[in-house]
Amino acid sequence: MKHPRTFKLFLAGLLALALAGCLPIPVIDLDQTTVEAGESFTVDGSGTVVSNVPEGTVVASYAWDFGDGEKGQGEQVDHVYDEPGEYTITLTVTDSAGRVAEAEQPVTVKPASATDTTTDTTETTSTTGTTATTQ
Repeated sequence: MKHPRTFKLFLAGLLALALAGCLPIPVIDLDQTTVEAGESFTVDGSGTVVSNVPEGTVVASYAWDFGDGEKGQGEQVDHVYDEPGEYTITLTVTDSAGRVAEAEQPVTVKPASATDTTTDTTETTSTTGTTATTQ
C-alpha cells in the first residue's frame, strides 16, 4: 500500500462519522408548490431522515416557518396564505440527540380565483281558474 497513513486517517474519519452520527435530513413534501391565496394546503415532513446513532434516535420536533409570519409544529401541518406572492417554507428538524437541521422550499401563491356569487332565482306564477255553473 502506497499511503498507509492516508488510508488510516480516512478510516478514522469514517469511524468518527459513524460514531458521531449525522445531522437529520429534513424533507419537505407539499401537496403543490403553487397555491391560491385563501386555499388550504398541507406540508409534510414525514420523509425526514434521522441517523440511528446513538441507537434509538428519532425526530424530536418539526418546526415550520411559512415565510408570512405564521409558524407551525408537527410532522404534518395545514396552512393558508392570505396574500399572493413568493414565500419560502422552512422546516427545522431537531432529533432526540439534539442535532438540528433545516430545509427550505419555495412556494408561489396566486391571487384567489374570482368566484361567481350571483344567485339564480326562478319566479313561478300560478293562476287558478274558476268556473261558474248556473242552472
